Amino acid sequence: MDIDCQNIKTAFGKKLRSLRTSKGLSQEKLAELSDLDRTYISSVELGKRNISIVNICRLSAVLKIETSEFFDIYYPECLSGCIFILTALLLKENGHY
Repeated sequence: MDIDCQNIKTAFGKKLRSLRTSKGLSQEKLAELSDLDRTYISSVELGKRNISIVNICRLSAVLKIETSEFFDIYYPECLSGCIFILTALLLKENGHY
């Protein structure tokens, strides 16, 4: 399966921006609260960075959302991969992993 990783990163970045702005947070404030650099937040939102699971968990804690909300994006080519990642994250959140 040939996955267009740039489109996945762009879709994830748009989701992060949407979640951040819906909480009324600036990139600077989100970065401060999640112990990340503002330029890192910006580059993730622009689809220029491949964010780690650890940083996804940090951001979800700050945004007070379930980690799975980040994967509420439609991208058919990555659906099976997203389902795998989501399953692992949910198992970990529930102490099964």
